[in-house]
Amino acid sequence: MLTQRQDIRRRLDGSIDIDFYRQKGLMERRAYMTRLFSGAKKLGKPLGAAAIRAGALFMAPAPDGAGWNGPSASATR
Repeated sequence: MLTQRQDIRRRLDGSIDIDFYRQKGLMERRAYMTRLFSGAKKLGKPLGAAAIRAGALFMAPAPDGAGWNGPSASATR
């Protein structure tokens, strides 16, 4: 059974250079997170605007005053 030769980075004493792989993983994670958040930023602005508009419509009173529960000037005591 033949396997591919793996090039593993080692130190002079023969141990695996874990610091090299740790740094490599850190750089790959940073690149991935940068791409992820830049995509979320593009999507977040329109979604945020839609949420603000929906909230404004929800909080706005009805044109005819229906559903208004606050005190009014014509309320009797």
